[in-house]
Amino acid sequence: MSSFCKGLSSENSQSEYQMKDRFLDNFNTDSPPVGENIWYLCTVCDTAISSMSVRSIACSCYNLIIDVDAHRFSVKDESNFRVFVKS
Repeated sequence: MSSFCKGLSSENSQSEYQMKDRFLDNFNTDSPPVGENIWYLCTVCDTAISSMSVRSIACSCYNLIIDVDAHRFSVKDESNFRVFVKS
């Protein structure tokens, strides 16, 4: 997967995200919400990825992968995947 860009590692812990951003629950992981202010968070490597990525991208540990060319989004471990609205 060398053609994938790495997501941005956050300087914030998950608890700091919760203080200023709103996490979303109750969605289908096969088609998570997408939007300008919607971000995906891998809680394993603490990497945030924009849901509107225009290029293929993955978190540091490859738990979250967005493959733009194949129109595919994958999550290896759903228990370590969060969706939040960035404020």
